[in-house]
Amino acid sequence: SITRLNDGPLGRPPVENAPPSWPLDSDAVGGGSLLELGVHCFDVLEWLFGDIRVRDASMGQTLEIDVEDAATVLMEAPETGTTISLHCGSYQWEQLPEVNTRLRLEGVTGTISNRDYLPRNFYAGAARSALSNVASRLTRDEPDVFGPSFYLQAHYDALADFCDAIREGEQPPVDGADGRRTLELAERAYELAAAETDDASDDVDGLETPEVTL
Repeated sequence: SITRLNDGPLGRPPVENAPPSWPLDSDAVGGGSLLELGVHCFDVLEWLFGDIRVRDASMGQTLEIDVEDAATVLMEAPETGTTISLHCGSYQWEQLPEVNTRLRLEGVTGTISNRDYLPRNFYAGAARSALSNVASRLTRDEPDVFGPSFYLQAHYDALADFCDAIREGEQPPVDGADGRRTLELAERAYELAAAETDDASDDVDGLETPEVTL
C-alpha cells in the first residue's frame, strides 16, 4: 500500500507473466549489461566531467546467454583530467531498499561516495512520504511521486522535464543527440573489447608446442 501511494500512476504493475526474453537476445538489443546499465553511467559521468573518451574495455560472460553479463570500461575526461573506471553487470539489479549501485569520487582532498547519502531508514522515509501523499489528495497539492527513492524519482523528474519542454515547444534538456552520443560510447567500448579478444586469440594461436624429451 505504501508503495502504491508513493509510486503514483507510474508504479510497477503486478507481475503476471514471466519476464520477456528479448533483453537477452543479442539481435534484439545489440548488447547486454553495458547497454542495459552502462549507458546510464555514461550519462552521469558526462554530466559530472564533460565529454569522456573510452580508452579500453573488456566484456565478460559468466552465464550461458548470448550477451555480456559484465563489462569494465576505462575512460578519461580531458576537460577535467579525470580517469574513470566503470564496472557494470547483471548482478547489479536491485530491489529497494537495497541499493548496490556505487559512485565513488577520489581526489587530492578526499573521497566522496553515494553511500554516504543513502537514506538511513528507507521504510520510515517511505511511510512519511505515503502520509504526505495521502494528505496531498485532500489539499490538491502535487504528490511527491517516488518520494523516498532518489533513484526512481530521478527517472520521474527526467520524464517530467521532457514532457514540460514538449508542451512549451522548447528543446528538451536531454534530447536525441545526447542519446546518440551515449550509444557511440558504448559502441566504442564494444569495439575495443572485441579487439582485445582477437589479440588474445592470436597470442594463443601463436604459441609453439613445447618439445618434450625423455
